Amino acid sequence: QGTFVGDPGFAQVVDKGSNTYDPDTIYITDGNSVYVTKNQGQAWVDRTNEVAGLGGIVDLIVDPTNRDHAYLVRSQFGGQQVWETTTAGLPVGANPGWTDITNDLPNFPVWKAVYDPRNGNLYVGTDEGVYLLPGGSANWQRFGSGMPNVQVRDLELNLTTNNLPAGTYGRC
Repeated sequence: QGTFVGDPGFAQVVDKGSNTYDPDTIYITDGNSVYVTKNQGQAWVDRTNEVAGLGGIVDLIVDPTNRDHAYLVRSQFGGQQVWETTTAGLPVGANPGWTDITNDLPNFPVWKAVYDPRNGNLYVGTDEGVYLLPGGSANWQRFGSGMPNVQVRDLELNLTTNNLPAGTYGRC
């Protein structure tokens, strides 16, 4: 799970020495707010912070190698469609809980996000196809040769076959 960082919302949660999936940490959203638990749901804390009042949250994914690293996407126009946290949504010092990483992504609603832990790539399904944010980059790029401009509502990264099937709306 990366380097352990204490979380004041869960003072009794200690470093378990885990370096893979952490079943105690769960993120949920009701479309407007983000909540996190790190103790199997015994206590939940609101980690909405910078995304408060934006609404339209349709997907929330967690880096499988770091429970505090997550992304959320919004299905609305107007920018601020893709957000990232490296602190489970907790503001730390001058760093916000969530950071808008939409940058130069075209202004389309985003429906789905998939993170590749092998290289840090982030893929998103939008109203106009799939876009890629390469690991370590701030610039989005269109992904998929010959993919039509269709709404992509679902993505599933298969790490074994290195395949990214996309569920579209209106076309096969």
